Amino acid sequence: MTRDEVLKRAEAYDYDAVRAYLEQGGNPEIYDREGASLLAVLLRGYYDSVFYSDPEEAAFLREHGEGDGKLYRHVNPLCRVPLDKRPYGIRDKIDDLLARGIGINAVGWKEAEEEYGPGDAWVETPLFHAVVHCDYCMTEYLLEKGADPWQRLFSEGNYDEQEHEYWLLEHMDCCEYIGYCGEAGDNIRDMKALLNRYGLSWTKES
Repeated sequence: MTRDEVLKRAEAYDYDAVRAYLEQGGNPEIYDREGASLLAVLLRGYYDSVFYSDPEEAAFLREHGEGDGKLYRHVNPLCRVPLDKRPYGIRDKIDDLLARGIGINAVGWKEAEEEYGPGDAWVETPLFHAVVHCDYCMTEYLLEKGADPWQRLFSEGNYDEQEHEYWLLEHMDCCEYIGYCGEAGDNIRDMKALLNRYGLSWTKES
């Protein structure tokens, strides 16, 4: 199986194919064209393919679109379910990839800059996906495993010359600004407190 093929299967959340590739001696330290590691691509697939596939969750999202205020009061119940209690075995898959030597903070800047151009690149990390989806328990698990909340996600010169390392906090603040309230607002505040406990705050210690 080629690099592109296994990354495609990871994005489809087909871990049997990923495991077969690795057990046949495939290199675990591979990146897609945008610089995402095999673990980050698997999490992209998890969120795209199964995270919202619970029948009640899917029905809610079909009923409430982007302009519906109810969407901003809603939290996917899985956000508060520990990984070892979730369907689809996501924790075991993460642990297996980490045990095979994939760095939890690994990114492919070379691939990203070839795709976007020097100075214009950005990368996805496993923690990026967890935070973007406001997934409290996934965020907590990845931080416990060593995910770096200060990790730079944008190449130098990108993102309006702002402090790249604050992007995760900026995302949380943006969610509050656009009106997340009720259980969703509580989840955002818990997420910010969690990131603060792991050292990510607007006042960075030198």
